[in-house]
Amino acid sequence: MLRIFIMSIILMGFAPCAFAGNQDTGAYLADEVQAVPEETLDETVRVLQEKSRHLYDVLKSAYQDNPTLNAARSKLRAVEEKLPQALSNYRPRVTADGSVVYSNTDTDGGTGFSPDGSVTTKTAAVNLTQPLYRGGRTIAETQGAKDLILSEQAVVRQAEQTIMLSAITAYMDVLRDKALLNVAEQNSDVLLRQVEMSQDRFDVGEITKTDVAQAESRLAQSESDIASARANLRASIASYEQVTGAPPEENLLYPEILYAPPATLDEAISYADENNPRIVSSIALNRAAESDIDEVFGELLPSLTLGGNISRSYDPSTSIDRQDNQSAGLTLSIPLYESGSVRSRVREARHTANQRMLEILETRRTVRQQVIASWERWMAARAQITARQKEVEAADYVRLSLQDQADVGERTVTDSLDAIQDYETALAALISARRDEVVSLFTLAQALGDLSPEALGFTENIKTP
Repeated sequence: MLRIFIMSIILMGFAPCAFAGNQDTGAYLADEVQAVPEETLDETVRVLQEKSRHLYDVLKSAYQDNPTLNAARSKLRAVEEKLPQALSNYRPRVTADGSVVYSNTDTDGGTGFSPDGSVTTKTAAVNLTQPLYRGGRTIAETQGAKDLILSEQAVVRQAEQTIMLSAITAYMDVLRDKALLNVAEQNSDVLLRQVEMSQDRFDVGEITKTDVAQAESRLAQSESDIASARANLRASIASYEQVTGAPPEENLLYPEILYAPPATLDEAISYADENNPRIVSSIALNRAAESDIDEVFGELLPSLTLGGNISRSYDPSTSIDRQDNQSAGLTLSIPLYESGSVRSRVREARHTANQRMLEILETRRTVRQQVIASWERWMAARAQITARQKEVEAADYVRLSLQDQADVGERTVTDSLDAIQDYETALAALISARRDEVVSLFTLAQALGDLSPEALGFTENIKTP
Protein backbone atom coordinates (compact mmCIF):
# COMPACT_ATOMS: atom_id res chain seq x y z
CA MET A 1 0.00 0.00 0.00
CA LEU A 2 1.15 3.55 -0.73
CA ARG A 3 0.27 4.57 2.80
CA ILE A 4 2.45 1.81 4.25
CA PHE A 5 5.45 2.86 2.17
CA ILE A 6 5.21 6.52 3.14
CA MET A 7 4.67 5.77 6.81
CA SER A 8 7.55 3.26 6.92
CA ILE A 9 9.96 5.70 5.33
CA ILE A 10 9.02 8.52 7.70
CA LEU A 11 9.06 6.45 10.87
CA MET A 12 12.43 4.91 9.96
CA GLY A 13 13.94 8.37 9.64
CA PHE A 14 14.18 8.50 5.85
CA ALA A 15 12.19 10.95 3.82
CA PRO A 16 12.97 10.30 0.12
CA CYS A 17 12.42 13.30 -2.05
CA ALA A 18 12.35 12.55 -5.77
CA PHE A 19 13.35 15.15 -8.33
CA ALA A 20 13.85 14.79 -12.05
CA GLY A 21 16.85 16.94 -12.71
CA ASN A 22 16.29 17.12 -16.46
CA GLN A 23 12.60 17.99 -16.24
CA ASP A 24 10.87 21.27 -15.57
CA THR A 25 9.55 22.20 -12.16
CA GLY A 26 5.95 21.43 -12.93
CA ALA A 27 6.82 17.95 -14.14
CA TYR A 28 8.85 16.72 -11.20
CA LEU A 29 6.55 18.34 -8.67
CA ALA A 30 3.70 16.29 -10.08
CA ASP A 31 5.53 12.96 -9.76
CA GLU A 32 4.05 10.59 -7.19
CA VAL A 33 5.91 8.18 -4.92
CA GLN A 34 5.48 4.70 -6.25
CA ALA A 35 3.92 2.02 -4.03
CA VAL A 36 6.39 -0.60 -2.86
CA PRO A 37 5.50 -3.87 -1.11
CA GLU A 38 6.70 -4.07 2.46
CA GLU A 39 8.96 -7.06 1.77
CA THR A 40 11.06 -4.98 -0.63
CA LEU A 41 11.11 -1.82 1.48
CA ASP A 42 14.61 -2.35 2.94
CA GLU A 43 16.09 -2.90 -0.51
CA THR A 44 14.30 0.19 -1.81
CA VAL A 45 15.71 2.34 0.98
CA ARG A 46 19.21 0.97 0.31
CA VAL A 47 18.96 1.84 -3.38
CA LEU A 48 17.67 5.30 -2.57
CA GLN A 49 20.60 5.89 -0.23
CA GLU A 50 23.13 4.84 -2.86
CA LYS A 51 21.60 7.10 -5.50
CA SER A 52 20.90 10.05 -3.22
CA ARG A 53 22.86 13.18 -2.55
CA HIS A 54 23.35 13.41 1.19
CA LEU A 55 23.20 16.55 3.28
CA TYR A 56 26.94 16.63 3.85
CA ASP A 57 27.60 16.66 0.11
CA VAL A 58 25.35 19.70 -0.16
CA LEU A 59 27.12 21.40 2.75
CA LYS A 60 30.52 20.75 1.21
CA SER A 61 29.39 22.28 -2.07
CA ALA A 62 27.97 25.35 -0.34
CA TYR A 63 31.10 25.71 1.81
CA GLN A 64 33.33 25.82 -1.27
CA ASP A 65 31.20 27.72 -3.78
CA ASN A 66 28.80 30.08 -1.99
CA PRO A 67 29.58 33.64 -3.22
CA THR A 68 28.70 35.29 0.10
CA LEU A 69 31.18 33.06 1.88
CA ASN A 70 33.87 33.58 -0.73
CA ALA A 71 33.36 37.35 -0.46
CA ALA A 72 33.96 37.10 3.30
CA ARG A 73 37.14 35.12 2.65
CA SER A 74 38.35 37.80 0.23
CA LYS A 75 37.74 40.46 2.86
CA LEU A 76 39.76 38.40 5.34
CA ARG A 77 42.70 38.28 2.94
CA ALA A 78 42.48 42.06 2.60
CA VAL A 79 42.49 42.52 6.39
CA GLU A 80 45.50 40.19 6.70
CA GLU A 81 47.53 42.73 4.74
CA LYS A 82 47.33 45.08 7.72
CA LEU A 83 49.98 43.01 9.52
CA PRO A 84 52.81 43.41 6.95
CA GLN A 85 51.83 47.09 6.68
CA ALA A 86 52.32 47.49 10.44
CA LEU A 87 55.55 45.48 10.49
CA SER A 88 57.00 47.66 7.74
CA ASN A 89 57.54 50.44 10.31
CA TYR A 90 60.28 48.31 11.86
CA ARG A 91 62.19 48.25 8.58
CA PRO A 92 64.31 50.90 6.84
CA ARG A 93 63.20 52.89 3.84
CA VAL A 94 65.69 53.26 1.01
CA THR A 95 65.20 55.65 -1.88
CA ALA A 96 67.29 56.52 -4.90
CA ASP A 97 67.29 59.99 -6.41
CA GLY A 98 68.73 61.26 -9.64
CA SER A 99 68.78 64.67 -11.28
CA VAL A 100 70.19 66.45 -14.30
CA VAL A 101 70.39 70.25 -13.94
CA TYR A 102 71.61 72.74 -16.52
CA SER A 103 72.89 76.06 -15.19
CA ASN A 104 74.52 79.12 -16.76
CA THR A 105 76.62 81.62 -14.80
CA ASP A 106 77.36 85.15 -16.05
CA THR A 107 79.10 87.39 -13.50
CA ASP A 108 79.75 91.17 -13.94
CA GLY A 109 82.29 92.97 -11.79
CA GLY A 110 83.41 89.89 -10.02
CA THR A 111 86.76 89.17 -8.46
CA GLY A 112 87.60 86.57 -11.02
CA PHE A 113 87.24 83.69 -8.60
CA SER A 114 83.74 82.78 -9.86
CA PRO A 115 84.16 81.32 -13.28
CA ASP A 116 81.45 82.08 -15.78
CA GLY A 117 79.93 79.62 -18.15
CA SER A 118 77.31 76.89 -18.41
CA VAL A 119 77.35 73.46 -16.82
CA THR A 120 75.11 70.39 -16.79
CA THR A 121 75.23 68.79 -13.35
CA LYS A 122 74.29 65.14 -13.02
CA THR A 123 73.62 63.81 -9.53
CA ALA A 124 72.75 60.37 -8.15
CA ALA A 125 71.96 59.69 -4.48
CA VAL A 126 70.84 56.89 -2.19
CA ASN A 127 68.98 57.80 1.00
CA LEU A 128 68.27 55.53 3.96
CA THR A 129 65.85 56.19 6.81
CA GLN A 130 65.56 53.79 9.76
CA PRO A 131 62.94 54.47 12.44
CA LEU A 132 64.42 53.75 15.86
CA TYR A 133 61.59 54.87 18.10
CA ARG A 134 58.09 56.02 17.14
CA GLY A 135 56.54 56.47 20.56
CA GLY A 136 55.38 52.84 20.69
CA ARG A 137 53.18 53.25 17.64
CA THR A 138 54.74 50.38 15.69
CA ILE A 139 54.17 47.92 18.54
CA ALA A 140 50.57 49.11 18.92
CA GLU A 141 49.90 48.95 15.19
CA THR A 142 51.30 45.42 14.97
CA GLN A 143 49.24 44.14 17.88
CA GLY A 144 46.15 45.92 16.56
CA ALA A 145 46.61 44.33 13.15
CA LYS A 146 46.89 40.87 14.70
CA ASP A 147 43.69 41.42 16.69
CA LEU A 148 41.84 42.71 13.64
CA ILE A 149 42.87 39.59 11.73
CA LEU A 150 41.63 37.37 14.58
CA SER A 151 38.36 39.28 14.59
CA GLU A 152 37.92 38.93 10.84
CA GLN A 153 38.74 35.23 11.00
CA ALA A 154 35.91 34.87 13.51
CA VAL A 155 33.64 36.86 11.19
CA VAL A 156 34.43 34.42 8.39
CA ARG A 157 33.67 31.51 10.74
CA GLN A 158 30.34 33.12 11.54
CA ALA A 159 29.62 33.57 7.83
CA GLU A 160 30.51 29.93 7.22
CA GLN A 161 28.15 28.80 9.93
CA THR A 162 25.36 31.05 8.66
CA ILE A 163 25.70 29.57 5.17
CA MET A 164 25.88 26.03 6.59
CA LEU A 165 22.68 26.58 8.57
CA SER A 166 20.95 28.14 5.55
CA ALA A 167 21.93 25.12 3.45
CA ILE A 168 20.71 22.69 6.11
CA THR A 169 17.44 24.57 6.48
CA ALA A 170 16.90 24.70 2.72
CA TYR A 171 17.70 20.99 2.40
CA MET A 172 15.27 20.01 5.15
CA ASP A 173 12.60 22.39 3.84
CA VAL A 174 12.74 20.68 0.45
CA LEU A 175 12.44 17.28 2.11
CA ARG A 176 9.53 18.42 4.27
CA ASP A 177 7.61 20.18 1.52
CA LYS A 178 8.01 17.28 -0.90
CA ALA A 179 6.72 14.89 1.74
CA LEU A 180 3.81 17.23 2.54
CA LEU A 181 2.98 17.43 -1.16
CA ASN A 182 2.93 13.65 -1.36
CA VAL A 183 0.65 13.50 1.68
CA ALA A 184 -1.69 16.07 0.15
CA GLU A 185 -1.82 14.16 -3.12
CA GLN A 186 -2.44 10.89 -1.30
CA ASN A 187 -5.21 12.51 0.71
CA SER A 188 -6.78 13.85 -2.45
CA ASP A 189 -6.80 10.37 -3.98
CA VAL A 190 -8.48 8.97 -0.86
CA LEU A 191 -11.11 11.72 -0.91
CA LEU A 192 -11.74 11.18 -4.60
CA ARG A 193 -12.52 7.55 -3.91
CA GLN A 194 -14.67 8.70 -0.99
CA VAL A 195 -16.68 10.94 -3.31
CA GLU A 196 -17.17 8.09 -5.78
CA MET A 197 -18.27 5.74 -3.00
CA SER A 198 -20.60 8.36 -1.56
CA GLN A 199 -22.16 8.93 -4.96
CA ASP A 200 -22.72 5.18 -5.38
CA ARG A 201 -24.35 4.92 -1.96
CA PHE A 202 -26.49 7.95 -2.70
CA ASP A 203 -27.62 6.37 -5.95
CA VAL A 204 -28.95 3.35 -4.02
CA GLY A 205 -30.50 5.53 -1.31
CA GLU A 206 -28.16 4.71 1.58
CA ILE A 207 -27.08 8.33 2.24
CA THR A 208 -28.35 11.79 1.42
CA LYS A 209 -27.18 14.40 -1.07
CA THR A 210 -25.73 16.35 1.87
CA ASP A 211 -23.29 13.53 2.56
CA VAL A 212 -22.15 13.60 -1.06
CA ALA A 213 -21.72 17.38 -0.93
CA GLN A 214 -19.61 17.08 2.21
CA ALA A 215 -17.29 14.62 0.47
CA GLU A 216 -17.04 16.89 -2.58
CA SER A 217 -16.26 19.86 -0.33
CA ARG A 218 -13.40 17.99 1.33
CA LEU A 219 -12.09 16.97 -2.10
CA ALA A 220 -12.06 20.60 -3.25
CA GLN A 221 -10.23 21.56 -0.08
CA SER A 222 -7.61 18.87 -0.73
CA GLU A 223 -7.00 20.25 -4.21
CA SER A 224 -6.41 23.65 -2.63
CA ASP A 225 -3.98 22.02 -0.19
CA ILE A 226 -2.09 20.46 -3.10
CA ALA A 227 -1.71 23.84 -4.79
CA SER A 228 -0.45 25.37 -1.55
CA ALA A 229 1.98 22.48 -0.93
CA ARG A 230 3.29 22.74 -4.48
CA ALA A 231 3.89 26.49 -4.08
CA ASN A 232 5.70 25.93 -0.79
CA LEU A 233 7.92 23.33 -2.42
CA ARG A 234 8.80 25.65 -5.28
CA ALA A 235 9.74 28.36 -2.76
CA SER A 236 11.93 25.90 -0.83
CA ILE A 237 13.64 24.81 -4.04
CA ALA A 238 14.38 28.46 -4.86
CA SER A 239 15.97 28.92 -1.42
CA TYR A 240 17.98 25.74 -1.93
CA GLU A 241 19.31 27.01 -5.25
CA GLN A 242 20.16 30.39 -3.73
CA VAL A 243 22.35 28.83 -1.05
CA THR A 244 23.89 25.91 -2.95
CA GLY A 245 23.96 27.37 -6.46
CA ALA A 246 22.25 24.34 -8.00
CA PRO A 247 18.79 22.73 -7.99
CA PRO A 248 18.14 19.69 -5.78
CA GLU A 249 19.53 16.42 -7.05
CA GLU A 250 17.37 13.51 -8.13
CA ASN A 251 17.13 12.09 -4.61
CA LEU A 252 17.54 13.74 -1.24
CA LEU A 253 17.39 11.62 1.90
CA TYR A 254 16.87 12.36 5.54
CA PRO A 255 20.41 13.00 6.84
CA GLU A 256 22.41 10.79 9.13
CA ILE A 257 23.26 13.09 12.03
CA LEU A 258 26.98 12.97 12.83
CA TYR A 259 27.07 15.95 15.18
CA ALA A 260 26.73 15.45 18.95
CA PRO A 261 26.11 18.56 21.10
CA PRO A 262 27.14 18.91 24.76
CA ALA A 263 25.30 16.67 27.18
CA THR A 264 23.64 19.41 29.23
CA LEU A 265 22.39 22.94 28.72
CA ASP A 266 24.92 24.36 31.22
CA GLU A 267 27.77 22.71 29.33
CA ALA A 268 26.40 24.12 26.08
CA ILE A 269 26.28 27.65 27.50
CA SER A 270 29.86 27.42 28.81
CA TYR A 271 31.08 25.96 25.52
CA ALA A 272 29.42 28.72 23.49
CA ASP A 273 30.94 31.40 25.73
CA GLU A 274 34.39 30.22 24.69
CA ASN A 275 33.78 29.11 21.12
CA ASN A 276 31.07 31.23 19.52
CA PRO A 277 32.71 33.26 16.71
CA ARG A 278 30.66 36.37 17.48
CA ILE A 279 32.08 36.45 21.01
CA VAL A 280 35.59 35.71 19.73
CA SER A 281 35.27 38.53 17.19
CA SER A 282 33.99 41.05 19.74
CA ILE A 283 36.85 40.25 22.16
CA ALA A 284 39.43 40.67 19.39
CA LEU A 285 37.85 43.97 18.31
CA ASN A 286 38.09 45.23 21.87
CA ARG A 287 41.79 44.39 22.02
CA ALA A 288 42.33 46.11 18.67
CA ALA A 289 40.54 49.20 19.98
CA GLU A 290 42.84 49.26 23.03
CA SER A 291 45.84 49.08 20.69
CA ASP A 292 44.42 52.05 18.80
CA ILE A 293 44.64 54.10 22.02
CA ASP A 294 48.37 53.35 22.32
CA GLU A 295 48.89 54.06 18.64
CA VAL A 296 47.30 57.50 18.78
CA PHE A 297 48.92 58.36 22.10
CA GLY A 298 52.30 57.55 20.55
CA GLU A 299 51.94 60.63 18.38
CA LEU A 300 52.43 62.72 21.54
CA LEU A 301 55.76 61.05 22.31
CA PRO A 302 59.19 61.77 20.82
CA SER A 303 60.41 59.91 17.76
CA LEU A 304 63.98 59.06 16.82
CA THR A 305 65.14 58.31 13.30
CA LEU A 306 68.48 57.29 11.84
CA GLY A 307 69.25 58.75 8.43
CA GLY A 308 72.04 58.33 5.91
CA ASN A 309 72.89 59.62 2.45
CA ILE A 310 75.41 58.80 -0.25
CA SER A 311 75.54 60.93 -3.38
CA ARG A 312 77.75 61.56 -6.37
CA SER A 313 77.61 64.57 -8.67
CA TYR A 314 79.24 65.01 -12.02
CA ASP A 315 80.14 68.53 -13.10
CA PRO A 316 78.70 70.23 -10.02
CA SER A 317 80.48 73.39 -11.23
CA THR A 318 82.61 74.51 -14.12
CA SER A 319 85.76 73.86 -12.08
CA ILE A 320 84.84 70.50 -10.55
CA ASP A 321 84.40 67.32 -12.54
CA ARG A 322 83.08 65.04 -9.75
CA GLN A 323 82.02 65.38 -6.16
CA ASP A 324 81.09 62.61 -3.65
CA ASN A 325 79.19 63.16 -0.41
CA GLN A 326 78.37 60.84 2.54
CA SER A 327 76.35 61.78 5.58
CA ALA A 328 74.70 60.05 8.53
CA GLY A 329 72.86 61.31 11.58
CA LEU A 330 70.08 61.00 14.11
CA THR A 331 66.92 63.04 14.04
CA LEU A 332 64.90 63.56 17.21
CA SER A 333 61.41 64.95 16.90
CA ILE A 334 59.53 66.09 20.02
CA PRO A 335 55.89 67.20 19.63
CA LEU A 336 55.32 70.37 21.60
CA TYR A 337 51.83 71.39 20.61
CA GLU A 338 49.43 69.49 18.35
CA SER A 339 46.55 71.99 18.51
CA GLY A 340 44.53 69.53 20.61
CA SER A 341 43.81 67.23 17.69
CA VAL A 342 45.85 64.25 18.87
CA ARG A 343 44.50 64.39 22.42
CA SER A 344 40.97 64.49 21.02
CA ARG A 345 41.71 61.42 18.98
CA VAL A 346 43.06 59.68 22.09
CA ARG A 347 39.77 60.36 23.88
CA GLU A 348 37.90 59.13 20.82
CA ALA A 349 39.89 55.88 20.82
CA ARG A 350 39.18 55.36 24.52
CA HIS A 351 35.45 55.80 24.00
CA THR A 352 35.60 53.34 21.10
CA ALA A 353 37.40 50.79 23.29
CA ASN A 354 34.71 51.21 25.95
CA GLN A 355 32.07 50.65 23.28
CA ARG A 356 33.79 47.41 22.21
CA MET A 357 33.87 46.23 25.82
CA LEU A 358 30.13 46.81 26.21
CA GLU A 359 29.54 45.01 22.91
CA ILE A 360 31.27 41.94 24.37
CA LEU A 361 28.76 41.90 27.23
CA GLU A 362 25.84 42.29 24.83
CA THR A 363 27.16 39.59 22.52
CA ARG A 364 27.56 37.15 25.42
CA ARG A 365 23.97 37.78 26.46
CA THR A 366 22.70 37.34 22.92
CA VAL A 367 24.62 34.10 22.42
CA ARG A 368 23.41 32.74 25.75
CA GLN A 369 19.82 33.45 24.74
CA GLN A 370 20.34 31.78 21.38
CA VAL A 371 21.84 28.67 22.99
CA ILE A 372 18.98 28.31 25.45
CA ALA A 373 16.31 28.90 22.79
CA SER A 374 17.94 26.47 20.36
CA TRP A 375 18.39 23.85 23.06
CA GLU A 376 14.74 24.03 24.13
CA ARG A 377 13.49 23.89 20.54
CA TRP A 378 15.65 20.83 19.93
CA MET A 379 14.35 19.11 23.07
CA ALA A 380 10.78 19.99 22.11
CA ALA A 381 11.23 18.67 18.56
CA ARG A 382 12.57 15.35 19.84
CA ALA A 383 9.64 14.99 22.23
CA GLN A 384 7.18 15.94 19.49
CA ILE A 385 8.46 13.22 17.18
CA THR A 386 7.64 10.49 19.68
CA ALA A 387 4.20 11.95 20.34
CA ARG A 388 3.49 12.57 16.66
CA GLN A 389 4.40 9.01 15.72
CA LYS A 390 1.87 7.69 18.22
CA GLU A 391 -0.67 10.22 16.97
CA VAL A 392 -0.20 9.09 13.37
CA GLU A 393 -0.57 5.43 14.28
CA ALA A 394 -3.72 6.13 16.30
CA ALA A 395 -5.20 8.41 13.64
CA ASP A 396 -4.55 5.81 10.96
CA TYR A 397 -6.30 3.12 13.01
CA VAL A 398 -9.29 5.41 13.63
CA ARG A 399 -9.46 6.36 9.96
CA LEU A 400 -9.58 2.77 8.76
CA SER A 401 -12.00 1.70 11.48
CA LEU A 402 -14.43 4.54 10.84
CA GLN A 403 -14.25 3.89 7.11
CA ASP A 404 -15.25 0.26 7.65
CA GLN A 405 -18.04 1.30 10.00
CA ALA A 406 -19.27 3.95 7.59
CA ASP A 407 -19.42 1.39 4.80
CA VAL A 408 -21.95 -0.64 6.79
CA GLY A 409 -23.90 2.38 7.97
CA GLU A 410 -22.68 2.48 11.57
CA ARG A 411 -20.89 5.80 11.08
CA THR A 412 -21.72 8.86 9.01
CA VAL A 413 -19.76 10.12 6.05
CA THR A 414 -18.81 13.15 8.14
CA ASP A 415 -17.17 10.90 10.74
CA SER A 416 -15.12 9.20 8.06
CA LEU A 417 -14.10 12.51 6.45
CA ASP A 418 -13.07 13.96 9.81
CA ALA A 419 -10.91 10.90 10.48
CA ILE A 420 -9.22 11.30 7.10
CA GLN A 421 -8.51 14.95 7.89
CA ASP A 422 -7.15 14.08 11.34
CA TYR A 423 -4.83 11.50 9.80
CA GLU A 424 -3.50 13.94 7.23
CA THR A 425 -2.97 16.60 9.90
CA ALA A 426 -1.11 14.16 12.16
CA LEU A 427 1.10 12.94 9.32
CA ALA A 428 1.94 16.50 8.28
CA ALA A 429 2.80 17.36 11.89
CA LEU A 430 5.15 14.36 12.11
CA ILE A 431 6.90 15.37 8.90
CA SER A 432 7.35 18.92 10.19
CA ALA A 433 8.64 17.63 13.53
CA ARG A 434 11.29 15.54 11.78
CA ARG A 435 12.42 18.63 9.92
CA ASP A 436 12.36 20.78 13.07
CA GLU A 437 14.52 18.27 14.94
CA VAL A 438 17.36 18.54 12.42
CA VAL A 439 17.13 22.30 11.92
CA SER A 440 16.95 23.02 15.66
CA LEU A 441 19.95 20.76 16.33
CA PHE A 442 22.10 22.55 13.77
CA THR A 443 20.80 25.93 14.94
CA LEU A 444 22.13 24.93 18.35
CA ALA A 445 25.43 23.93 16.72
CA GLN A 446 25.67 27.38 15.15
CA ALA A 447 25.03 29.07 18.49
CA LEU A 448 27.79 26.93 19.99
CA GLY A 449 30.17 27.85 17.17
CA ASP A 450 30.37 24.22 16.06
CA LEU A 451 28.82 24.38 12.61
CA SER A 452 32.08 23.80 10.76
CA PRO A 453 33.49 21.15 8.41
CA GLU A 454 35.55 19.73 11.26
CA ALA A 455 32.52 19.26 13.53
CA LEU A 456 30.30 17.99 10.71
CA GLY A 457 32.87 15.59 9.29
CA PHE A 458 33.42 16.67 5.67
CA THR A 459 36.94 18.05 5.79
CA GLU A 460 38.37 15.85 3.00
CA ASN A 461 39.12 17.39 -0.39
CA ILE A 462 37.80 20.84 0.53
CA LYS A 463 39.05 23.60 -1.77
CA THR A 464 38.31 27.26 -1.19
CA PRO A 465 39.31 30.13 -3.48
